[in-house]
Amino acid sequence: MTSVTVTLPPEEVAAEHLNQEMRQRALGVIPNYYVTYEEHPAPLSSRQKLHLGWKLLVDPATFTAAGTTAGIQQAKNSYYQWGQGSGGFAKRFGAAYFTAAQNVFITSVAADSVFHQDPRYFYSGQGSKPRRIWYAIESAFSRERR
Repeated sequence: MTSVTVTLPPEEVAAEHLNQEMRQRALGVIPNYYVTYEEHPAPLSSRQKLHLGWKLLVDPATFTAAGTTAGIQQAKNSYYQWGQGSGGFAKRFGAAYFTAAQNVFITSVAADSVFHQDPRYFYSGQGSKPRRIWYAIESAFSRERR
């Protein structure tokens, strides 16, 4: 008896998983790109990690979050040196957006590429509710990926 197993290269499998992840949204508007529901997901290449980070940064929800942060800072007159009005708002918006960009590119792209980590959260839909809650808490503090 002879058996033949045909599989796609891991990068193509990861690309398909990534395409599915890029359509995920929480509450219909918040990007949920860094969560995978696959039981055995293929690892992402550095280029795919960069693409995932870039997609998050150009998402309208990211601009909305930066605008909301800038608006709150404007109302509280945080960073008073920047002044009020559209000029002050633009400076606050730029600072909020580039802080988000820095966080994404340093932690989810550069560091994870250098250290061969996967930036995604691996959803566990198995086990009791307390076990799944513990899995989520444990995953938040552990860099070891499942």
